[in-house]
Amino acid sequence: MARRKTTGQSLEHIDTAVADDLLRRADEIGHCYRALAEKAGEFYLRADAAGLNEVTRLLNSPMRHAFDGEQAFNAMKQALLARRR
Repeated sequence: MARRKTTGQSLEHIDTAVADDLLRRADEIGHCYRALAEKAGEFYLRADAAGLNEVTRLLNSPMRHAFDGEQAFNAMKQALLARRR
């Protein structure tokens, strides 16, 4: 499968208002991922304390995805913040 070429603007060329809106949204989404990871962690600890190995095994992937999502949105925030400088 061939890769699609992107013709969008780089971060250096986007409007300040658009960059600010994207920064706000990335921050909000990152916080949601963090909250999800914290709640899943609490769930995991409770299931682990109860010896529910099957439940803890099933939680590994969602917890990892929440962490990866938070990291991705933090990277986007850093790129947008670097554009401001």
